[in-house]
Amino acid sequence: MSGESRKGRDRSADHETSAWMENVVSSLGSGWPSYLMVGAFLVLVASLVMSTLASVEERIVQKSAEQLASVCRGIRAGHVLWAEGRKGDVRTLAASPTLIDGLLIVLAEDRDDEAGLAMIRRRIEAHVSTFDFSSSVAVLSREGETIASVGSAADRARTFAAKYPLQFERAKRGLVEVLLVPDEAPNARKNEVEGIAAAPILDDDGTTLGVIVWDFDATPSLAELASIGRFGRTSRAFVFDELGHISIGYGLSPEVLEQRGAEGRTGLIVNSLRGSPAAHTDEYVDETGEPVIGAAIWDDGLSLGMAVELSREEAFGTYFELRNVIVGALVTMAALCLVLLTILGTARSRVVRGLESSRARLEKIVEERTSALAELNRELRLEAERRMRHAWELETAREALEIANRKLEILASRDALTGLANRRAFEIALEREWQRAMRTRTPIGLLMVDVDHFKTLNDTQGHPAGDDALRRIGAILRAGGFARRPGDLICRHGGEEFAILLEDASPEHVRETAERVRRAILEERIHHPATQVEGLDVVSVSVGAASVVPLAGEDADLLVALADKALYRAKNEGRNRVARASLDEKTDPRRRPLPGGQGPEA
Repeated sequence: MSGESRKGRDRSADHETSAWMENVVSSLGSGWPSYLMVGAFLVLVASLVMSTLASVEERIVQKSAEQLASVCRGIRAGHVLWAEGRKGDVRTLAASPTLIDGLLIVLAEDRDDEAGLAMIRRRIEAHVSTFDFSSSVAVLSREGETIASVGSAADRARTFAAKYPLQFERAKRGLVEVLLVPDEAPNARKNEVEGIAAAPILDDDGTTLGVIVWDFDATPSLAELASIGRFGRTSRAFVFDELGHISIGYGLSPEVLEQRGAEGRTGLIVNSLRGSPAAHTDEYVDETGEPVIGAAIWDDGLSLGMAVELSREEAFGTYFELRNVIVGALVTMAALCLVLLTILGTARSRVVRGLESSRARLEKIVEERTSALAELNRELRLEAERRMRHAWELETAREALEIANRKLEILASRDALTGLANRRAFEIALEREWQRAMRTRTPIGLLMVDVDHFKTLNDTQGHPAGDDALRRIGAILRAGGFARRPGDLICRHGGEEFAILLEDASPEHVRETAERVRRAILEERIHHPATQVEGLDVVSVSVGAASVVPLAGEDADLLVALADKALYRAKNEGRNRVARASLDEKTDPRRRPLPGGQGPEA
């Protein structure tokens, strides 16, 4: 290889390397399309992140709502249990035998009977003394009149029938009632709640004798129940009435509790009174202006509502921190992408300038090489045309040679006089069919046909007459249908002798074919006045027939020898006849008699 060629190849490699570097740098992008592409990617990422954050926030809100509602239900369950306890207390008091006996005495004799009234007062005083909170008890007749009362604040108990006629009537019918109402005493605190429990007093027959009313301070118990709602640092719980007035609270400032009669600070209480869902997760502010979320639930049996609130910061603080971190990471990533794009754009500009310089040099080299390549291409085209002409001439000569070889092959395997296969073709076919018959264990047949007294025909009629007789015999053998199978072959064996090779030919088939050949030639009536065959003046033939199954260790000469032996016998027996060969007793004992044959032919 010349030095110039190596230099050209090196320059081509440099050109490819430069082009590759340019493609790489170009793929990095520059200018506003790159910024738009990165911006679109960042917007997509931000959308996915914000969508995920929104989904997480929704789950947190839902979970918080469930927790708040669960706390409200727990507070209500505590209130219900507490109310059932108060019902049990007043029911026990109403069933006191002492109380019943005293009431019977008063009702039977005189309402001013001191003995009966004393019995009643002693019993209800004993009941009041068992509690550590202020309470009072009054016994009312069926008409609502006060029979006896105990306690410093018994006015509400004595006026129960007048203020709460519906509950009084239900108590007379045997129901136990518990009411929670604001304390209306002049010296009562604005956030105090009084409880009123009423139960029927029944005699042994189940007849209502009167109603016992128990008025007690429910504020401590309700405050303790409200403390159930404390489940967080900023959680608060409170109780409100049907007007939305806050009565008892836990975690509320004293100022709020002192503002008796204040409306609920938001729609939380209003929604609960209207039967709306308990959770109120939309952001609102408390009395201090702090955003909170809450839940409330209303109990018709107690005529009381329970509410729980929690600072929004405490409820969603962890989520807000995580959201801020993620948003900050997105902003940082966007800034880094912009910085990276700027750096890449600057680097690309420097690389592109270098590539443009290299491209100019390479274009000059390419221009110089183009003219050289054009000249080389012209020379190569001329050389290619010359070689194509030479190849065409060689192909023409090869085809002519093949045609000549095929003609020579035909001439080499055909007899020129008769047009039949010659002896060389016969020997090749005989060996091939012999091997096939040996593999398949099938018989192979051979007919040796000899013209009777042919020499006499040549001597008396001349060689042209003899050649004509041979041509006519060849035509008879070709047209007579004696060779029908793929392995069959008719040939001129030599002189006036012909051979017919028969594939898979049993002795019977060989004999019949030989007889047909003899008759066909005889019936052609080829003139032969000098024949010595008795009674004939036409050409006749003698046929030797043989059929054998080849065995291992034998060759095709055995078949030829058998056919020649049979031909010799046909001539000795007077000619114009067919003789079949038979194997003598010394033949290989492996042979078996052939069907249709005679003797031990195989």
